[in-house]
Order: sequence, then C-alpha cells, then structure tokens
Amino acid sequence: MDNLIGKCHSLSYAFASEDESIDKPAGNYEQNTKYKLKYKRLRRTLKNLVFENAALCDEVAKTQEKSIRAKEERRFLLKKLMHLQTLNEATTQLTTKQSNGGGSSVSNCIGSVPPNMSLTMSANASRVQLNETNSSDANKGKRKVAGLLKKTSKEILVRPGSGLTNSSKRKRSNVVAKRLVEPIPLDSTGRPIFPIVLQGLTVHSLGEIVPDRAGFHSEECIYPVGYCCTRVYASTRNPELRCLYTCKISDDGQRPKFEIAAEDDSEHPIVGSTPTECHSTLLKAVNAAWGRKVVDTSGRGAKFFGLTHSTVQNLIQSCLGARKCATYKWARFEVCKSEQPLDTAHSLSDNDSTTNFEALQRILHLSAVATVATTTTTSTLLPGMTSFGLTTISTLSGYQVPDVKPSDLRNLLANTTSSLM
Repeated sequence: MDNLIGKCHSLSYAFASEDESIDKPAGNYEQNTKYKLKYKRLRRTLKNLVFENAALCDEVAKTQEKSIRAKEERRFLLKKLMHLQTLNEATTQLTTKQSNGGGSSVSNCIGSVPPNMSLTMSANASRVQLNETNSSDANKGKRKVAGLLKKTSKEILVRPGSGLTNSSKRKRSNVVAKRLVEPIPLDSTGRPIFPIVLQGLTVHSLGEIVPDRAGFHSEECIYPVGYCCTRVYASTRNPELRCLYTCKISDDGQRPKFEIAAEDDSEHPIVGSTPTECHSTLLKAVNAAWGRKVVDTSGRGAKFFGLTHSTVQNLIQSCLGARKCATYKWARFEVCKSEQPLDTAHSLSDNDSTTNFEALQRILHLSAVATVATTTTTSTLLPGMTSFGLTTISTLSGYQVPDVKPSDLRNLLANTTSSLM
C-alpha cells in the first residue's frame, strides 16, 4: 500500500514538472512578440523623424536663400535710390541756377548783396549830380546812377576774415568727376553674368577682396584673389600673330602673385609681384621676337589686367570688403547711357600699343616700312616723313599711334621698290 502511494506521488510530480516546462516556452514567445512590436513601432517612429528632419533642413535652406536674395535686392535698390537722388539733386541745382541767373534788374542785383559785404564804388559815382529842376536832366541822372549801380554790383569784394567763400566754386572743387561705365547684363539677384565681354577684354571672375593685408590694394587698384581675365595681344614667338593671354591674381602670402599665361606657351607663364612687372616682361619678349624695340617696355600692368577699366573697377568696388581697404581711393561711377560718350581713357585704348593688338600691328608695319625707306632717298617718302628712320620709329611706341591705312603702306612700298629698281 505504501508502495502505491509513493508511485502516485512520483507520477504527480512528473506531470507537474512537464506542465511547468510547457508553460515556460509559452511565456518567452509572448515576450518576444511584445518586444518585436515595440521594435517595429520605434523603427517606424525613427523613420518618420528622419524624414521630418530632412524636410526641416530643406525649409531652412530655402529660407536662407530667400534672405540672401532679399539682402541682395535691398542693396541693389539702395544703390539705385542713391543714384536717383544724385540725379535729382543735380537737376534741382541746375534749375535753381537758371532761375537765379535769369533776373537782370538793378533791384535784384542790390538785394542779393549780403549785409557783411562792402560795395566798392568807383570815383565817378561821387561826381554824379542830378538836376532836379529840369525833368530831362533828372531822367538822364537816374540813368547814369542805374548804370553805376550795375557796375558796382559786379565789383563786390569779400571782406578778409569774414569766412565767406564762393560756395559754388568750393563745391565744384570738392566734387570728384564721375566716370562712365558700360552697362552689363545682370541676373535676377543683381549679380553680373560671367563672362563679361568688354572692349578688348573678357572678365571671367572677380575673385575675393583681401582687405586685412595692405599688399592686396593700392591707391588706384584693388587686387582680388581669384581674379581672372583674358586679352588678345601679339604672340611672343611671332608678334604679327594673335595670341590669347590669361591674366590671373593668386594669394602669395603677404602680397598677391600676378600671372600672365600665353595660349601658345601655357607651360611657361610670366609671374611677378606686380602687374607692371609681368607686363614689362611680356613687352620685352615681344621686342625680342621682332628684333628691335618697337614698343615701350615700361609697362602698364594694371591696364593690361583690366583693373583700371571703369566697368571692372566699379564691379570690384561693389564687392564685399572693398570699404575696408585703407589706402584705396574710392572712385565715383555712373552707368553710361546710349547718348553719352564713354570714358576718354578707355575710348582711346585702341591707340595704346602696349595693350591693343591692332595698334601694335600699325607700329610693326611702320617699322617694316622704315626699314625699306632708310635705303632710299627722302624724296620717295610720304609727306611729313623726310627723316623717318629706324631711330625715329622706336619713338612711335608711345600711347597715341596715328591711324595709317594699309593702302598708304602699299603705295609707299611700291614707290620705294620702284626707286630701287
């Protein structure tokens, strides 16, 4: 009996252990499914947050772009407003001068005299005597007095030490003459569209101004780092051929580095610490290629780089940091209208043989003609060219070159060759 009771206890214990073993895996499965649901929920939430963050970043970028565009438009409108104000002031001054200068009566002349000015009367004014008894003599006397008053109104002298000066002359002396600039195409934000094609010059980049270093600007020019332009000039291998030169400005520490690279010899650029140094080296190479001095080698580097061109200088002045250049002298510019002439300094740029290819070719043709003409008598030369030789042809390498037609050169060569034969 005791054995049966023990067996029953052992069987009940075995069944209980099996039930426990079955219940444990069921609990783990439920926990795993619960964690999986939480994981999927967190993953979905994170994905939504990532997309929301990306959308917010796009909105921030668009807002920044709008703010930058608004600043550029504000700056452009301010410039336009200042320009219109100056034009309005000029027109009002002209109208006031015309209205003030129109009156010619004696009373206006006397009324315009300030109280602290002295009238210098001539000696004849004291000798005028009016005969009041005779009406005709009185009228004559009045006419004489009126004439004397007109003369004395022109002889107004300013007292010394009064501090009064002619305001119109002072304003004229202080006002700097405006230089005209060519109109260039602009984009919707008011920025120039590159490349900018000017007279004999193409600007590809304005670069960035370095105002905290004194070597990157002077009184006349600003040298922005990254500035790049191209210009056509005579080749250093054959001066009669055209060559495209690329002018660049780069950062070389405390001073800028200027570079002129020829298209036919790009591996050996001309490098210097100033633009004039590079330009002078280029002109010496042109003279060496021709075999004699046909152009002045002193150099005009700032003009060859286009830094003194009114349009380029105006654009560089408008860049960020130009106001911080301490030694640079600010220049005033005005957009050229269709009926207004361009700046005389650049309208005569075609006659500058140091920067213009056509002007240099005229000098080279004259040099070739002079070489032939030195072997003939002076009677075969053109009028005004009696002493025209190799010594005088070198003096034609200045900045103003006369316009010589090719037909005149052909006639001169024909005359000289016929006289030799």
